[in-house]
Amino acid sequence: MSYLSVVYIGSKAVKRDTVSGSGLLFKPFEPKQVPLANAEVLLRFPDVWLKENEVSDELKAEYQQLKVSESAVGNEPKEAVSQAPVDNEDNEPTLSEVLEGLKTNAAFDAWVQDNGFGDVQFEEGEKLSERRKKVLVYAKEHLGG
Repeated sequence: MSYLSVVYIGSKAVKRDTVSGSGLLFKPFEPKQVPLANAEVLLRFPDVWLKENEVSDELKAEYQQLKVSESAVGNEPKEAVSQAPVDNEDNEPTLSEVLEGLKTNAAFDAWVQDNGFGDVQFEEGEKLSERRKKVLVYAKEHLGG
């Protein structure tokens, strides 16, 4: 699966991706590896999301100035950031996060086939949540994940 480094440039201290359905948490101006399909959706909103290599020094400086201004009036954004769940160290989404980002059966099926999980057996009409669990169990048993 391909990933793209995306940066949240909005004004919130922490932003959850509800636009593309990945559910990933972003802190402003901290790049995060996002599955390509999800990144393409996010990048349709260039006032909120940018590719990492598109973030200018001027934009970073503007954000730093905003943080200083908020601190001066006692509106520290750090509290919300410190309460956000911690990502894994290499900033890569976990298998569970990737699977949660696949919101349709078609997207899920395509990902399963493209990523070597074709041996997992699903029942007809099985809910997507059950299918996600089967892939996680398979990964743990066969891939040590």
